[in-house]
Amino acid sequence: MPASAGIAHAQRGHDLRQTQVLLKALCEMRVELCDGAPRMPASALASRHLATMALWRNRARDLFTESAVEQGIEERLDAGFRHAHNGRVREAAGEFKRAYLLLCCVLSDARDTARHGPRPYTVQTGRT
Repeated sequence: MPASAGIAHAQRGHDLRQTQVLLKALCEMRVELCDGAPRMPASALASRHLATMALWRNRARDLFTESAVEQGIEERLDAGFRHAHNGRVREAAGEFKRAYLLLCCVLSDARDTARHGPRPYTVQTGRT
């Protein structure tokens, strides 16, 4: 399929690298927060926050077909870092998990769209 086909063309390799790195970063942060280690130093947390949000800003935007999901991921990231900065590690880990799962859904939808084409969308109900 030509690149002009929009989201229907399969994203591969370098196109998804930022997203895969973001997924890995979210998973690592969640594991670190849940492993019972002492609270992450503020400087390390600030560095993680900057790096994670840079990955988010540089995401493959054509993967995101629903703005509510994209907004939900960003809200989860913000909430996760807010909780982490306040020492609420369980809440932070939960928010990072939610962001991770939403991102997995976006990638699954992009994969399915690349394989089968866009799904029909019914305007009245919002259902496929």
